[in-house]
Order: sequence, then C-alpha cells, then structure tokens
Amino acid sequence: MSASPRRTPPVEVRLVAEGTRVVVLVGGAPGVAGIISAVRPQTNLRSYVVTCDDGKVVFASGCDLAREGDAGASPIAPRVGR
Repeated sequence: MSASPRRTPPVEVRLVAEGTRVVVLVGGAPGVAGIISAVRPQTNLRSYVVTCDDGKVVFASGCDLAREGDAGASPIAPRVGR
C-alpha cells in the first residue's frame, strides 16, 4: 500500500448575517466601510456582497472583511486554501 497524501482538516466557517457593518481590508478600497447586503451560499463564489457607504458594491470573502469597530481589524474568517 502506498501512503495517501496528507489532507488538511476542513475549516468550519460561520457566515456573518446580512446587515452587518464591515470594513473592507483588501482590494481597490481598503478601509472602506459598508453593509453586507447579501450572503451567497455557493462555494465557488465569494461569500459576501458588500454595499459600501459610497454606493460601490464589493464581492468579498470573510478573510477580506473585518467587523466595523474591531480595533484589531481581524478578518471575520480565516484564509483558506491560498
């Protein structure tokens, strides 16, 4: 028998609810605040649609966002598989 490749255990990710105030950490507009306007369950898409305060729409993963008011600006989800 050959050894099977090691697999990392799946990471449990909790989705944040629509209406949550967040800050965008990466992309073209880091530091911009907005509201999660939709949560997408498809695994092949970024999980969150954020409507920024200036009206711009941003598609983001949990690792790209922090809750507004979080002094440490820690991402709401860990970076997975990159």
